Amino acid sequence: MALSAVGEQYLPARLRPFIFLSHPVERPSHLRSQSSSSILWSRYYRIGPDDLPLIIGWTVIMLVLRWIILRQLKKFAHYWLGQSDRSHPPLNDAPNVNESVIPNTTSATSPVTTNGHAISNGNGLTSRKPSNRDIASKVGKDGTALKAALKTREHTVTRFAEQGFSCIYYTLAWCYGLWIHTAIYDSVLDTKAFWLSHPHIPLPAPVKFYLVLVFTYYSTQAIILHIEEHRRDHLQMFTHHVLTVLLLAGAYVTYLTRVSCAMFFIVDWCDILLPLGKMLKYMNIPVLPDITFLIFTVSWFITRQILFFRLVWSVTFDMPVYLSLEWNPAIDHLVTRKGWILFAVALWSVQVLLTIWFYMACKVLYDVFRGKAAVVEDWRSDDEGEGAE
Repeated sequence: MALSAVGEQYLPARLRPFIFLSHPVERPSHLRSQSSSSILWSRYYRIGPDDLPLIIGWTVIMLVLRWIILRQLKKFAHYWLGQSDRSHPPLNDAPNVNESVIPNTTSATSPVTTNGHAISNGNGLTSRKPSNRDIASKVGKDGTALKAALKTREHTVTRFAEQGFSCIYYTLAWCYGLWIHTAIYDSVLDTKAFWLSHPHIPLPAPVKFYLVLVFTYYSTQAIILHIEEHRRDHLQMFTHHVLTVLLLAGAYVTYLTRVSCAMFFIVDWCDILLPLGKMLKYMNIPVLPDITFLIFTVSWFITRQILFFRLVWSVTFDMPVYLSLEWNPAIDHLVTRKGWILFAVALWSVQVLLTIWFYMACKVLYDVFRGKAAVVEDWRSDDEGEGAE
C-alpha cells in the first residue's frame, strides 16, 4: 500500500498536504506503456500552492528528528568521552570530570565515612564520583579548572551531536541523490540535459520529495544557525544557507529541477566528510581526522571547484542558448532573461564562497604538513564568536 493511501485512510484531509505530496497528475504518455510495477517512480506530480504546507510540515518533522537524534548522539558522546578519560588519565592541571577532584582533608589512616563505609582511597582523592554539592563547594584553582573542564566537556558533546546530525543527513541525502541520478536521470555530468526538453514536468515522486527535503533542511539550518550562538564563520554560513534556499525556491517554481538535483548531489559529498572528521576529532581518535580532512580537501576540489563550476558555467552560457528566456505560462516557460541573470549571479556568489572556503582548507592542510596545525580544529572553527575559552 502506498504511503499516500495510508494517509488518505488515517489522516484528516487538512493534515495530508503537510506530510504527503500534492498536485498528482497522470503518468506522461511516453511512460504509459510501462507497468506500474516496472518502475519505482510510477507517480508524477506538478508544482503548486499546496507545496508550501508540505515544506512547513517537513520543516517541523526535520526539527523534531534533529532534536531526537541530538539527544541520542549526546548520550553516546558522554559515554565515549567517559571511556576515553578512564583510558587516558588527565594531567594534574586538567582535571578529569568523570572522577572526583575534591581533595580529602583527612589522612589515609582516618578515612571519611558515609553510612559507615570509607570513601577515601588513601592518596588524597576520594574514590567516589563527586556530587553536585561537592562541585558547588569546590573553590580555588582546582574548582576553576573543574568548572572549565565541565564547560568544555559539554561544549564538545554538543558539537559532536550537531556534527553527527549533519553527517547522517548528508549521507542519506547523497545516497538518495545517487539513486535519482542512476535510476531516474541518466547522468549528472551531461549539462545539456539540464536544458533539453525543459520544463521537466511533471516530476517523478522521488524527485519532488528530494527537492522538498533539501529545501526543508537548509531552511531549518538557516533558522538554527541564526538562533544559536554565533560562531566565527556565522556570516558566511548564514549567507550560504540563505542563498541556497533562495536558489532552490527560484529554480523550483520555474521548473529548473534537473539542474537543482545535480547541484545538491554534487556538493553533498563533501558535507559528509567534514562532519565525520570533526566527530573523529571530538572522539580523540588519532590520525583518522587528518586522513579524513585530506580526503575531504581532495573531494572538495573535484566536486566543488570543478564539477560545481562546470554547472555554474552551463547556467551562465548554455542556458540562454537552449531556453527562450521568455515568459509564457501557457507552455510552462517561466524563466525570463532577468530570472536567468539572477540565477547565474546567485550561483557565482556561491562559487566565490566555496572558493574562499577551499583556500582556507588548503592553508590548514599546508600547515599540517609543516606540523603547525591540527586538522579540522582550525578551519571553519566550531568556537563561538568570542573565541574559545
